[in-house]
Parts: sequence; structure tokens; C-alpha cells
Amino acid sequence: MIVAGPEQIGSAPTTRQARSAVRQSLQRTFAALLAGHAVRALYQLVSVPLLIRSLGETGYAGWLLLLTIPSYLTLADCGICSIAANEMAIAAAQEKRDRCVELYQALWAALIVVAGVVSLATGLALFGLDHPHIAGLEKLGRTGFQSAVWLLVVSTLAAQATGAALAGLRSAGRFAVGLQITNAGRLLEIGLLVGMLFATNALNPLIGVTVAARLLTFAATMAYLGKVAPWLPMRPRFSAVGEMGRLLPAGLLFLAIPFGNAMLMQGMIWVLAAVSGAVAVVQVTLARTLANLARQGISLAGNSFWPEISTAFGGGDREKLRWLCATGFRLSVAASFGTAAVLLVFGPFVLQLWARPVEISPWFFRMIVIAMLADAFWIFPLAIVAAVNQHGSVAIAYLTVTTLSLILVAAGLPKMGVDVVPIALFLVGIFMTVFTLRVADRIVGVRLVELLFRANR
Repeated sequence: MIVAGPEQIGSAPTTRQARSAVRQSLQRTFAALLAGHAVRALYQLVSVPLLIRSLGETGYAGWLLLLTIPSYLTLADCGICSIAANEMAIAAAQEKRDRCVELYQALWAALIVVAGVVSLATGLALFGLDHPHIAGLEKLGRTGFQSAVWLLVVSTLAAQATGAALAGLRSAGRFAVGLQITNAGRLLEIGLLVGMLFATNALNPLIGVTVAARLLTFAATMAYLGKVAPWLPMRPRFSAVGEMGRLLPAGLLFLAIPFGNAMLMQGMIWVLAAVSGAVAVVQVTLARTLANLARQGISLAGNSFWPEISTAFGGGDREKLRWLCATGFRLSVAASFGTAAVLLVFGPFVLQLWARPVEISPWFFRMIVIAMLADAFWIFPLAIVAAVNQHGSVAIAYLTVTTLSLILVAAGLPKMGVDVVPIALFLVGIFMTVFTLRVADRIVGVRLVELLFRANR
């Protein structure tokens, strides 16, 4: 382990030119990610009231349950897309263009295999399956439910393909532009969804327009990649699929992170639906959606710094790595606490207007916000360990603790009601803070918590 001396801790890159280049790259990525968060916030602000009024509480619960399916289908790539993107960024930092091409083409071959496996598994699963007898989904019928699932499969595969294109743009130094293309696609999705809501309240047409928008987003991203990086052709190299096999262990471990997210978010929705019913699903989902703004600042910082952390690590620039980690950690914590303070004061009023006619306790909402604050100290360190593909132990710990949190919620709902949810979220955050910081500190070579109170030199 490399340990920094006092003069190195939190110091910026040594040359003014290097510092300026890093900051410009961070600013472009940050702006694109910020726009993405704004688009997602717009989606929630516009779609939630319209969907509730059009579908009713029970129908909206069915919509939420259907949208949990892509969260699990996304895991079918075994994490290799994210791992390959990191490897490509590290190879680009080392000026190994042939290595980037090999990884990119092997990634496409692996995703084609994944698409075939997912399609086959979905067909077999639906062959003898009736539609779920859960509030909000009964009206679909067997054919309607199967059509919805197939549409969501196509949506998931389109999102994975777009992720591969973004990996190529990241290695080509055009990641920020790729993010802006996906933001434009999400805006198109919002417009199509709102327009369709005025025509019908049937679930499948609503899902269909979102699938169309994602397919168009993929096409636009690939067109831009072909223009700026012609040296990175989309030619699936099945002979190099073994390269993805080498990355598979790290990919499977990385998979535990989104799977843990799915357990904590979508898994909890299914637990609430099974134990407490559709009203509890809608109450908790809406409260968490608004309270999640306190978490967005951390995610924004982590995703902005992630490509630069991979590049600094791949290039062996330890001083730049420490400066990036220190700066990003401070920004993420400050953003989280600042947003949480605003939500604690104004959030209940906003929630009352936004979620009407659903009734949500202000006390419950504030408990959710406080629980989200526990995430302020571990999400950015998670980005550090993931950016350098050293995330194995953290991923296993996260999957374990999120699984235990669902057991806690299922056991506590009959006696405590939905108040058990923020308690479970808070305990997950505290555990992950302690565990993740220890791993990130070893990578950076200094305790990140100490950097919160030291100024950059």
C-alpha cells in the first residue's frame, strides 16, 4: 500500500495544464450528469401525478411492479459491461488502442450471447406462467402480462447496448457527449409517455413508447460513436469472448452492487405489496423518490469522477488519484447534507402537492430523508473502488446487508407498518459506510474522512 505524506494529501495535480485539463473534463461530465438528474427529476414530477390520476392507486402500483422487471433483467450481463468500460478506460490511459478495440468487440459478442440467453429464458418462463394475481396486474390477463414482459426485455437489451456504446465513447474521450445523447432520449421518452397518457390508460402502450424512445437513443449513440471513433468498429469478435470470461469474476462481483440496489429498491416494493398491499407500495415509493434527491448529489459526484479515477489509476498517477478522491468526497458529502436540509424543511409540503391524493405522513418522509443521509459517506467511496475494479468485498457485503434489510422489513411490517422501512435503510447505510471506507482508504493511501477537513493545496 502506498501512503501519502502530509504534503501530498489532497494536493492537486502538479502542473497547471494537467489541473486545467482534469477540471474541464470533470465539468463536462458533471454538466451532462447534472442534466441527466434534471431530466429524471422532470420525469418523476411530470409522470407520477399523471399516472396516478390516469391509472388510479392500484393501477399505478401495477406500473411500479412491472418496472421492477428491467432492474433484474439488467443483471443478465453479469456486470461485464461496467468492468469492460473500466478496462477500456485504463487501456486508453496507457495509450493501448488495440486493447480497447479488442475489449469493445469482445463486449459486443458477449452482449449478443446475453440477449439470446435472456430471450430464451424469458420464453421458457412465460410458457406456462399465468399472470400474477397481485393488485394492479389482474386486469392485464395472461396475454397482456406476457406482452408487457417482452416489451421490458427489449427495453433492457436496448439499455445494455447503449451502455456498450457509452463504454466506447468513454475510451474515446467523448463520454460527456454520449451522456447528453441519452438525456435527449429520456426527454423524448417523457414526451411520448405524456402524449400516450392522453390517448389511453392501458399499461402496454405506455411501456411501448418508452421502449421506442430507448431504441432511438441507442441508434443515436452508435451513430455518434461511429463519427468520432471510426477506429472502434462494432464488429462482434466471438473469438475474443474468452477475454470477457477473464473479466467475468470481477463482473459477477460487480453484479452484486446493482443486484443489491434492486433488492433494496424493487425488492422492497414486492415485500410491501405482499405484506401490506398497494397503498403501502405507493406511499413508500413516492416518499423515497423525493427523499432520494439527497442521494442524487452523491451519485452525481461519484459518476462525474469515476472516469477520471480510472484514468489516474491506469496511468499510475497517485497524486492525481488522491486529489480526485478528496475533492469528489467533499463535494458528495456537502451536496447530500445541503439537499437533505432543504428536504427536511420543505419536502413534506412539496410531497403533499406532488403526490395528491395519496396521503403520506410528514414524519415518515423526514425519517426517510434522515436514513438517506447515512449514504453520504459510502456512495462516493464505492465509486472509487468500482472505478479501479477492486470492488469484490464491498459488493458481497452490500448484497448481504440489503438481503437482511428485506427480512427486517418483512418481519417488522405487521407490527410497525411502513415505519420499519427508514430504519432498515439507515442500518444499511451505517454498515456500508464503515465497510466501504476501509476498502477505499487502502486504494487511495490515506483516510478519506480526514480529507473532509483538510483544504486542497
